[in-house]
Amino acid sequence: MRLSSPSLAVLALLLGATAAAPVMAGGDPVRGATLYKECAGCHAAQRTLMGPPHCGVVGRKAASIEGFAYSDALREADFVWDDAHLHDFLTFPIMNMPGTKMGFAGMFDENDRNDVIAFLKAERSPDSPMCQPGGDPAPPPGTNTGELGATPTPTHVPAKPAAPAP
Repeated sequence: MRLSSPSLAVLALLLGATAAAPVMAGGDPVRGATLYKECAGCHAAQRTLMGPPHCGVVGRKAASIEGFAYSDALREADFVWDDAHLHDFLTFPIMNMPGTKMGFAGMFDENDRNDVIAFLKAERSPDSPMCQPGGDPAPPPGTNTGELGATPTPTHVPAKPAAPAP
Protein backbone atom coordinates (compact mmCIF):
# COMPACT_ATOMS: atom_id res chain seq x y z
CA MET A 1 0.00 0.00 0.00
CA ARG A 2 1.39 3.35 -1.01
CA LEU A 3 0.63 6.32 1.26
CA SER A 4 0.08 9.73 -0.25
CA SER A 5 1.89 12.80 1.06
CA PRO A 6 -1.17 14.02 3.01
CA SER A 7 -1.52 10.56 4.58
CA LEU A 8 2.15 10.56 5.55
CA ALA A 9 1.79 14.02 7.04
CA VAL A 10 -1.20 12.93 9.14
CA LEU A 11 0.63 9.76 10.22
CA ALA A 12 3.73 11.76 11.19
CA LEU A 13 1.59 14.23 13.12
CA LEU A 14 -0.19 11.44 14.98
CA LEU A 15 3.05 9.61 15.77
CA GLY A 16 4.71 12.81 16.92
CA ALA A 17 1.80 13.71 19.17
CA THR A 18 1.72 10.22 20.62
CA ALA A 19 5.46 10.16 21.27
CA ALA A 20 5.38 13.56 23.00
CA ALA A 21 2.28 12.86 25.08
CA PRO A 22 3.09 11.49 28.54
CA VAL A 23 1.45 8.22 29.45
CA MET A 24 -0.61 8.97 32.51
CA ALA A 25 -3.21 6.25 32.53
CA GLY A 26 -3.62 4.80 35.98
CA GLY A 27 -0.46 4.38 37.94
CA ASP A 28 0.08 2.11 40.91
CA PRO A 29 0.34 4.11 44.15
CA VAL A 30 1.65 1.08 46.09
CA ARG A 31 4.55 0.64 43.66
CA GLY A 32 4.86 4.45 43.65
CA ALA A 33 5.42 4.36 47.44
CA THR A 34 8.43 2.11 46.91
CA LEU A 35 9.81 4.36 44.17
CA TYR A 36 9.10 7.47 46.26
CA LYS A 37 11.65 6.34 48.85
CA GLU A 38 14.25 7.90 46.56
CA CYS A 39 12.43 11.23 46.94
CA ALA A 40 12.14 10.93 50.72
CA GLY A 41 15.78 11.86 51.22
CA CYS A 42 14.91 15.44 50.24
CA HIS A 43 11.12 15.69 50.60
CA ALA A 44 8.84 15.02 53.56
CA ALA A 45 5.08 15.14 53.72
CA GLN A 46 4.61 18.28 55.84
CA ARG A 47 8.14 19.47 56.60
CA THR A 48 10.77 21.23 54.56
CA LEU A 49 13.90 19.18 54.13
CA MET A 50 16.23 19.91 51.21
CA GLY A 51 13.08 20.26 49.10
CA PRO A 52 9.63 21.60 49.87
CA PRO A 53 6.96 19.43 51.53
CA HIS A 54 4.87 17.27 49.24
CA CYS A 55 1.47 17.33 50.98
CA GLY A 56 -0.92 18.79 48.45
CA VAL A 57 1.73 19.11 45.73
CA VAL A 58 -0.70 17.86 43.07
CA GLY A 59 -2.93 20.86 42.44
CA ARG A 60 -0.59 23.37 44.11
CA LYS A 61 0.88 26.36 42.29
CA ALA A 62 4.57 25.89 41.56
CA ALA A 63 6.91 27.61 44.05
CA SER A 64 4.11 28.50 46.45
CA ILE A 65 5.39 27.20 49.82
CA GLU A 66 6.01 30.34 51.85
CA GLY A 67 9.60 30.73 52.97
CA PHE A 68 11.10 27.98 50.80
CA ALA A 69 14.14 29.12 48.77
CA TYR A 70 12.98 28.12 45.30
CA SER A 71 15.16 28.65 42.24
CA ASP A 72 14.43 31.68 40.08
CA ALA A 73 13.32 29.29 37.33
CA LEU A 74 10.64 27.74 39.52
CA ARG A 75 9.56 31.05 41.08
CA GLU A 76 9.04 32.42 37.57
CA ALA A 77 7.05 29.37 36.48
CA ASP A 78 3.35 30.01 36.12
CA PHE A 79 1.65 26.65 36.42
CA VAL A 80 -0.02 24.29 38.85
CA TRP A 81 1.55 20.90 39.54
CA ASP A 82 -0.71 18.55 37.64
CA ASP A 83 -0.06 15.14 36.08
CA ALA A 84 1.45 16.60 32.91
CA HIS A 85 3.79 19.06 34.68
CA LEU A 86 4.93 16.44 37.20
CA HIS A 87 5.45 13.90 34.43
CA ASP A 88 7.57 16.33 32.41
CA PHE A 89 9.54 17.62 35.39
CA LEU A 90 10.29 14.20 36.86
CA THR A 91 11.55 12.91 33.52
CA PHE A 92 14.66 15.11 33.66
CA PRO A 93 14.27 18.13 35.99
CA ILE A 94 17.33 20.13 34.95
CA MET A 95 16.47 19.81 31.26
CA ASN A 96 12.76 20.41 31.76
CA MET A 97 13.39 23.48 33.90
CA PRO A 98 16.89 24.87 33.40
CA GLY A 99 18.03 26.60 36.56
CA THR A 100 16.13 24.36 38.97
CA LYS A 101 17.88 23.53 42.23
CA MET A 102 16.50 20.00 42.18
CA GLY A 103 19.57 17.82 41.80
CA PHE A 104 17.70 14.69 40.75
CA ALA A 105 18.90 13.06 37.53
CA GLY A 106 15.42 12.06 36.45
CA MET A 107 12.99 9.19 36.32
CA PHE A 108 13.22 7.93 32.77
CA ASP A 109 10.62 5.14 32.86
CA GLU A 110 7.06 6.35 32.16
CA ASN A 111 5.51 3.68 34.36
CA ASP A 112 7.73 4.74 37.27
CA ARG A 113 6.65 8.37 36.85
CA ASN A 114 2.99 7.35 36.61
CA ASP A 115 3.32 5.28 39.78
CA VAL A 116 5.04 8.08 41.74
CA ILE A 117 2.40 10.57 40.60
CA ALA A 118 -0.34 8.11 41.65
CA PHE A 119 1.38 7.87 45.07
CA LEU A 120 1.53 11.67 45.37
CA LYS A 121 -2.17 11.93 44.52
CA ALA A 122 -3.16 9.23 47.03
CA GLU A 123 -0.67 9.52 49.89
CA ARG A 124 0.26 13.20 49.71
CA SER A 125 -3.21 14.57 49.09
CA PRO A 126 -4.36 17.08 51.71
CA ASP A 127 -6.82 14.54 53.16
CA SER A 128 -4.35 11.63 53.38
CA PRO A 129 -3.37 10.49 56.91
CA MET A 130 0.27 11.55 56.42
CA CYS A 131 -0.91 15.09 55.67
CA GLN A 132 -3.06 15.43 58.77
CA PRO A 133 -1.79 17.22 61.90
CA GLY A 134 0.71 14.92 63.59
CA GLY A 135 0.78 12.56 60.61
CA ASP A 136 4.31 13.41 59.54
CA PRO A 137 6.62 12.08 62.26
CA ALA A 138 9.73 13.91 63.41
CA PRO A 139 12.75 13.35 61.21
CA PRO A 140 15.24 10.73 62.29
CA PRO A 141 18.61 11.95 63.54
CA GLY A 142 20.88 12.91 60.67
CA THR A 143 18.07 14.07 58.41
CA ASN A 144 18.68 17.41 56.73
CA THR A 145 16.02 19.75 58.06
CA GLY A 146 16.38 22.30 55.29
CA GLU A 147 18.63 24.71 57.15
CA LEU A 148 21.12 25.84 54.56
CA GLY A 149 24.65 25.19 55.69
CA ALA A 150 23.52 23.04 58.61
CA THR A 151 25.58 19.99 59.34
CA PRO A 152 23.38 16.92 59.79
CA THR A 153 23.57 15.16 63.13
CA PRO A 154 25.35 11.82 62.79
CA THR A 155 22.97 8.91 62.93
CA HIS A 156 25.41 6.75 64.84
CA VAL A 157 28.59 7.07 66.84
CA PRO A 158 31.44 4.81 65.82
CA ALA A 159 32.21 2.13 68.37
CA LYS A 160 35.38 2.61 70.38
CA PRO A 161 38.08 0.11 69.48
CA ALA A 162 38.26 -2.83 71.82
CA ALA A 163 41.02 -2.71 74.39
CA PRO A 164 43.91 -5.02 73.54
CA ALA A 165 43.81 -8.35 75.34
CA PRO A 166 46.31 -8.65 78.23
